[in-house]
Amino acid sequence: MIESVVRMPQASEEGHSTNSPKVDIVILNWNGWPDTIECLESLRQLTYPDYRIVLIDNGSTDESVERIRTWCLDKIPSQQLILIQTGENLGFAGGNNVALEYGLREGVGYFWLLNNDTVLDPQSLTELIDVVKSDPSIGLAGPLVLFYRQPRSIYAAGLSISKVGRRVRRIGLGQAPDDPCFQEPRDVEGLAGCALFVRREVLQTVGLFDERYFLYMEEVDLCTRAIQNHFRCVLVPRARIWHKGWGSVKNDPGLMEYYLARSQILYLRKFSSGGRYVLDVFAYVFRSFWQAMLRTFREGHLICWMALFLGLAHGLSGRYTYSWHGNRVSPTSKRSTSGPSEEPMGITPLDKP
Repeated sequence: MIESVVRMPQASEEGHSTNSPKVDIVILNWNGWPDTIECLESLRQLTYPDYRIVLIDNGSTDESVERIRTWCLDKIPSQQLILIQTGENLGFAGGNNVALEYGLREGVGYFWLLNNDTVLDPQSLTELIDVVKSDPSIGLAGPLVLFYRQPRSIYAAGLSISKVGRRVRRIGLGQAPDDPCFQEPRDVEGLAGCALFVRREVLQTVGLFDERYFLYMEEVDLCTRAIQNHFRCVLVPRARIWHKGWGSVKNDPGLMEYYLARSQILYLRKFSSGGRYVLDVFAYVFRSFWQAMLRTFREGHLICWMALFLGLAHGLSGRYTYSWHGNRVSPTSKRSTSGPSEEPMGITPLDKP
């Protein structure tokens, strides 16, 4: 359910090039207004002229909405910004789908989905657009993602998927961004969800994010579906962003274990079959148990074991409507995923309550 939509003042058209396709930049916020404001500040430095910011507040319980509203009124008076409050935490997939549905209805051609804990290079969007426009077969693109606290170290240069177990690995992790293999665009099996650039035609062909994931593997699922439909996923190394990472899960290791396990099993159920599915599940479970054991010894508690077991059990049994709450799971209501909602949205000036 969409609680409210707030429209910032209309962007000035002065200086906008008719050759610059309109882009919706989507930012998902959940109790993280300091990171979100830093991300918005970096957006103000973008050299690309024609974009709109769609900010989704995913059911924050802190003062995020008021803090962000106040900051935007003072800092972004000349650009259009849409603030959508979902009223509940729909997860990564559900929250982003709200923005994608909104943009698709309005005819937006490109979407750039950003984590709120990212900071952008001013040329990043221009570099992405230039590459995607050069070839209509490029359906998704992503920048070179660097660590925020180690700005000369790679967080992800695209994603690879193992042949057995279909485990996802970040390409280039810890390497230097000036390495010769990270200088030109290259096809990859997946792209980091913290800065995923998507062409409209991909969403019209393969659909939106699968909301059963809630957290983790959503972007890999979308990339896999796109590749199966003959779209390319391309890393654009000259586009660069910096990512803080683990913003929503750093204080709750059980949450990460639960959703990683459940989402990985869902991914295997969708894209493996027969004997290959059995082999992939066995390989994933074997490795995950060893990793959980190491974390248990290191951190001195059993929460990782319990979360892993529940995540595997719920993934294998198809119980995707459960949510992790500290040290337990409980069923939650999920919004309809039948397609773009036609529910009317109230739009009010930002300076009104």
